[in-house]
Amino acid sequence: MGDTKTVPINVRVLAATNESLGEKIKGGNFREDLYYRLAVIPIEMPSLKERLDDIPLLVNHFLQKNASQTGTEPKKIDQKAVDMLAHYRWPGNVRELEKRRGAACALCDDGIIRTTDLPPQ
Repeated sequence: MGDTKTVPINVRVLAATNESLGEKIKGGNFREDLYYRLAVIPIEMPSLKERLDDIPLLVNHFLQKNASQTGTEPKKIDQKAVDMLAHYRWPGNVRELEKRRGAACALCDDGIIRTTDLPPQ
């Protein structure tokens, strides 16, 4: 921007939304031409509340990620806490799960996350 010379670039755009763009187009709230520029390889992913079986895998992934970032041993999580997480509806989706895992890691005393370390919701 701001130069008089053209500079060739090679980029890929990855875009995500939690709303149906088809419905937005029908309602006149999203440009159809922009949708077709973005929707080269559309990937539909159900929300976390529709794939509760993924929660133990995601929790373990986030615990490993936390250990890598902090240079510590991965925290463990007891089965009751996993069960509690698997019965929550997750309105904030995977981001909420990751943030709650972070809070639980900070609150647990002995390297094991228990139900008492999880936020009250």
